[in-house]
Amino acid sequence: MWPLQVLIGRVTVVALVALIAGVSLELELSGGLVSGSGEQQSSSAPVLRTLVGVDLADHFLLGASLLGVAGREQMEGSACPSPCPVDTSFRASAAFASARMHGSGDLQGFLEGGIGVGHLISLSGSDLFENPPLHGRGGLAYLIGAGARYFLFRQVAVGASVAWTLWTNVEQSAHSYGATRVPARSDLTADGALFLLSIGFAPFR
Repeated sequence: MWPLQVLIGRVTVVALVALIAGVSLELELSGGLVSGSGEQQSSSAPVLRTLVGVDLADHFLLGASLLGVAGREQMEGSACPSPCPVDTSFRASAAFASARMHGSGDLQGFLEGGIGVGHLISLSGSDLFENPPLHGRGGLAYLIGAGARYFLFRQVAVGASVAWTLWTNVEQSAHSYGATRVPARSDLTADGALFLLSIGFAPFR
């Protein structure tokens, strides 16, 4: 739950900045699909993202966001000594501070980058034969993305975007690979390709 606590603190700061500077406050809710991969593991799962930000000079959105991957979780130490098909797993969370550069008008394209903290809870493919699932600890997380949005009304916009996220501090338990004993690793990363649809609100636009 600690990424949520970080997000609440950042949202509070963003809101205070908006009140002091008199700039436009925006809220965006997104949902879609993320395809994750790392160390020969891959899986897809639903993903949700909430973004709160302030729009500066009508072209730069500075914000804080919470990302959640809502797939299933695979227990640690689940490698198999022989082929054993299982359901894939992908569950993760992250909180980002981000900057988005966007166009003006009703139809706006944008580019976005962010850095924050994240936690890969579980990532595994459909067969754990000699390949245990990935798990992680809290660590740095990164986000880059691009997309477009269209204002249906002055204060309401719909959009679509693609993004890429990286989780660090990813671990894999010790396991056997054929006749070789593979030691545990804690220096791995995992990434996710996101495809999102969004609705945004700009009450002071």
